[in-house]
Amino acid sequence: MQRFWQRLTIVRQTAPQPCVFCDHANLETNGILYEDDQVMAFRDKHPRATAHILVVPKDHIESTANLTPSHASIVEHMLNIGKDVLHQECLRHGHVPSKPAVFGFHQPPFNSINHLHLHCLAPPFLPSWNELRYIETPLLRNFITADSLLLQASAARPTSHYK
Repeated sequence: MQRFWQRLTIVRQTAPQPCVFCDHANLETNGILYEDDQVMAFRDKHPRATAHILVVPKDHIESTANLTPSHASIVEHMLNIGKDVLHQECLRHGHVPSKPAVFGFHQPPFNSINHLHLHCLAPPFLPSWNELRYIETPLLRNFITADSLLLQASAARPTSHYK
């Protein structure tokens, strides 16, 4: 029986998994709120706050672990779009957030889908304990805010010696 589970584990690790965010037709049924040549924004299928938007790059980037300094511009674009779309969504539904909005990414191994996606949340969280999923903690490193990720990217960029 142990050999069966070992083989099954190997199959699961090597079998390619379809990416739900790369399947744009599937996302259209969830209601795309914004789309351009780089990103798409849509409502989260399982909202954890009164307003919960996801912004995904159209190019497949697996997670924050796969980002390089050259990705800083796409992360910044995702954040700008996320802020705009979340604001419009709150206005559309007459929602006034109880706390500042949260913008960030789950980090491996805590990410649920292996395609980079920015969570844009307007509290209150539903139920309230869901707020714990979206707090940046140095100990767990399960979640990183978009601002912190951009700071890391700018620190990793090589500086020019030319003036």
